[in-house]
Order: sequence, then structure tokens, then C-alpha cells
Amino acid sequence: MLFGGVIETLADTFTVDDRKALEQVLARVITRVRSLPQARVFDERLSRWGLVDERALVRRVDRISTTGDLPSVQPSDVSKVFVLSRVTLGADILLNTLVIQRVALAFPNAEIVFVGDPKNGWLLIGDIERARVVPARYGRREALADRVLNWLSLLGVIDAQTSDLSPGMEWLVVDLDSRLLQSGLLPVMPPTTEATRYHFWRGTVSPGSWQGTSQAEDLIEWLDRRLGPTEAGREVRPRVCLSAADHDFAETCRRAWRLDERSCVVSMNLGVGGNEAKRVGDGSPAASLFERELILRLLSDGATVIADAGHGDAELRRAADLARMARDDEFEVIEATGDRVPAAGGRPFDGRPCKGRLVMFLGSVARFATLVNVSTLYIGYDSLGQHLAGALGKNIVTVFAGYPSPVFVARWRTMTAGVLRTVEVGIGPFSPEQQHGVVEEVLAHYESLRPA
Repeated sequence: MLFGGVIETLADTFTVDDRKALEQVLARVITRVRSLPQARVFDERLSRWGLVDERALVRRVDRISTTGDLPSVQPSDVSKVFVLSRVTLGADILLNTLVIQRVALAFPNAEIVFVGDPKNGWLLIGDIERARVVPARYGRREALADRVLNWLSLLGVIDAQTSDLSPGMEWLVVDLDSRLLQSGLLPVMPPTTEATRYHFWRGTVSPGSWQGTSQAEDLIEWLDRRLGPTEAGREVRPRVCLSAADHDFAETCRRAWRLDERSCVVSMNLGVGGNEAKRVGDGSPAASLFERELILRLLSDGATVIADAGHGDAELRRAADLARMARDDEFEVIEATGDRVPAAGGRPFDGRPCKGRLVMFLGSVARFATLVNVSTLYIGYDSLGQHLAGALGKNIVTVFAGYPSPVFVARWRTMTAGVLRTVEVGIGPFSPEQQHGVVEEVLAHYESLRPA
């Protein structure tokens, strides 16, 4: 696949040279798309803005990537700021929640418009009264050509949101290398206004000068340069905003499962967002030896493990496999949803060794986040879960597998007020001995982070 096999691989090294190669590939894709019969309006709009060929597309990316600091716009004159979704929720939590908070501080009169998936957008904007979510179509499961053509609908969103602004009122766009704009290859406004209205960040590094910083750390520094440093801005960290109903749900679970009686509560998500290279296993579709052994060892230690069952047939089958395994070993298994919270069985903790309990949870991201919030620590692959846990300030053990470069691990390192431990295991498939070794490494971190 072109996107997963080439474009994402080039993006995940974060190096300047690979980024230039990625831009050349995307420019070629856009050129092919604009020749399709259904792309007439798409081609006309690009040509109207001077983007007539691949060379013009690539030159524009170079220009927007090297612009200076804050454009000469008075903060009080800015009435709207559009923040473009990165499409994946984990990236939006880690990166765009920083932007949303900093924009709210920098532009006190501006409405903040998060452009992306409305299903999860409120997790990002939370209690900022001036913020709202406007849906934009991307189509992660659509053909690449259709995703490129969805650019026209995004332009329609921006046009509709800015057409009624009074003369003299400014609007800005903050784009953290969004897939909505094909990593900066497609514009969201005419070139005459980009210099004053468009903030673009692509997060690449030069290996010779890079200091091992994460994307979130570099983004905070970039926001200081672009928006101006503030005392309050230094306190901004990734966050997720949970509703009162979600907190009530977590409290119901805490009581029903008697979590206060447990020695340790571990939240866990073994999903990989559709990228099976991130899984520690031998390539088979069933739950891996690593996943089985890790859960059994945690349960044997008396922990309550709250595992997200995931989404899609493959992940749900793995969850059922793990639940069946725990039952066969005579551990208590609770199957819960975002609406159904069965009570725990078994005896209360009374100081004697307590058998572990597996809670297999199937529900929304927000409801799983509330369960992460009441846990002692989080364990999972490099995916959405680690960024949820980081935004909630939890202790975290993240397992990185299938990455193209060691730079990837540092760049996608989450940010948390708790303790973060990473386990780097390279590229699979993994032998049984290798999987057992990863279990031992994860458990060593677990032992150091769980309560005595």
C-alpha cells in the first residue's frame, strides 16, 4: 500500500531528507489525482492559486516551512482560529490540545474552531467556552485519491466559517502537518494571505543537531516563538476533558469492582490502530504469547487489569481469547461496557494474597479514559492509549515495536506528570524467547511503579 508502506514510513523517520522524499511522493499523487475526470474543480482551484504542477506544490511547502515568527496581526483583531485535526486521536491529544490551550491564551477574543472528527473533538476542547468543533471529512478507509479530493470539502468548511466576518477581523489557521491537507501539500487559503494567516509545523529533525526531544517538547518551543511566550503557557500540557457523566461512570466502576481493595489497578490497551507491525507477536491473528503471559503474570500478582477490548473483528477476537485464557486459569473475568457495569464476585481483599481480576471493557474512548484515570498505572503499545494516560498524568509503560528508526521512539514519546518508561523491541516477528524477554522487561517496570 502506498500510504502505509511508503508515505507513513517516510514520515515516521522524522528526518529532513525523508520528509522531502515524502513531499515528492505526495506531489506526484496529487498530480495524478488532478487528472481524474471527477477532479476538474480540484484542479481548477489549485491552478487559480498558482499551484500548476508538482514543482509548484513542493516549492510552496518549502516556503511555508521556513516562515518566521508571529505574523503582524494584533491578537485583539483575531476573531477565529482554526486548528486542523491530525486525524488520529492520539496525535490530537498529544499535540493539538497544546495548540488549543495556547491559542486560547494568545487570542483572548477569538473563537477556536477545531476542524475534525466531532465524535472525539469535545475531548480536546473541554471547558474552553470559546471553542467548538466543526466536522471535516477525511475518510481513513477511503482510497487515497478520494482522501485527496476531500480537500475541497475542507475549503468549503473554512469558506462557510469566514464568509460573515466583519471587515478588519482576522482569522488564522494552525496546521500541525494535518492529513486533511496532505502534510502541507494542499493550501487552505490563497498565497496572498498565507504569510499572515497560516501557521504550519511539520516536526522534522536534523540528526546532527537534534537533542532527543519529543514532538510535544518541540511544539511547545515552536508555540512560544509563533504566539509569544506567556507565564501561563509554560504550564500547558496535553489533556483530555471528561464529562461529569464519565466521572460518575468511573465512580460506579470503582465501587462495583471494589478497586480500593486491590493492590494495583492496571489499565491496558493492546490495540495497535490497525498497524500490526506495532504488536509484539509472531504474526498470527490470535493473541500473542507476549500478551497472554503479561496478563497472566499481572493477574497472578493480584492486580486488577482493565483491558480495552478494542474495535474491529480482529481485536475483539483477541480480547475474547484473552478473557477465555484468564477464565481457564481460574481468574475472575468481568465483561463490561460503557453502559453495563457488572459487580465483582470473589472475596474482598483482607490482607491475604488476592487473586487478580480481568475486566474486559468495550466502550467509547471517553469511558475507557475514565477507567485509565482510576488506575494505578497504564501499560500498552505505542498507540492512542499512551497519550490518553499521559494526558491524565498516569504512570506509563509503553512498548514500542515495528518502528523504522530509533528517532521515532523519542519523537512519539508521550508527555505525563507521572513516570514514563519505554520498552523498545525493534521489528518483528518475535520468537517465543524474545516475547518472554519483553514480558520480563515490562514487569520489571511494573514492579518499580506499582504500590509496595
